Amino acid sequence: MLVTAIEEYTKGRYKIYLDEQFAFVLYKGELHSFKIELNTELAEEDYFSIKNEVILKRAKRRTLYLLKKMDKTEQELRNKLKEGFYPEDIIEQAIAYVKGYHYINDERYAERYIGYKSKYKSKMEITSELRQKGISKELIKQVYEDRDESEVEVIIKLIKKKITNINEADQNQIRKLYMYLCRKGFKYDEIDEAIEALKKEE
Repeated sequence: MLVTAIEEYTKGRYKIYLDEQFAFVLYKGELHSFKIELNTELAEEDYFSIKNEVILKRAKRRTLYLLKKMDKTEQELRNKLKEGFYPEDIIEQAIAYVKGYHYINDERYAERYIGYKSKYKSKMEITSELRQKGISKELIKQVYEDRDESEVEVIIKLIKKKITNINEADQNQIRKLYMYLCRKGFKYDEIDEAIEALKKEE
């Protein structure tokens, strides 16, 4: 394999291209260790040594570091590794590594996320956020079915932050309240139920 390009990626780190295709990122010291120079041949043995002994180990360490900082979904981890220019096959192996130790679990992540966010957000909002994180609609639906909770209590909390006494609110305030809650993804009938419950409390 011919080294066709060496591009500085960040200070001391370089993108290596083999046969005009991006291969991996190496540190300056690693270039010297493997004698990688422009327009020179990289032995197949050295190529696999770099992939398995350098890049894969680095990807595993990076993945563990990311998970140590904050719980993440599988897609979020993949995106972070892609940003670091790790090759696709290395990303697959790194993901399989942390999965093997149960360090990532999208179902567990969705359960925790919904459990926390549902205190002040609608099902629609939370579903949208989880979908952006790569959680499937089917999994989200399953987690919600297992919880079987009404959003009325969440709506009541949000109303209390907006209006001190619902019985003293005028039509304009009520209209704005409905618009606000509908934008957040709450159902009209549940908003009705929450308002009626609040009126009885006053």
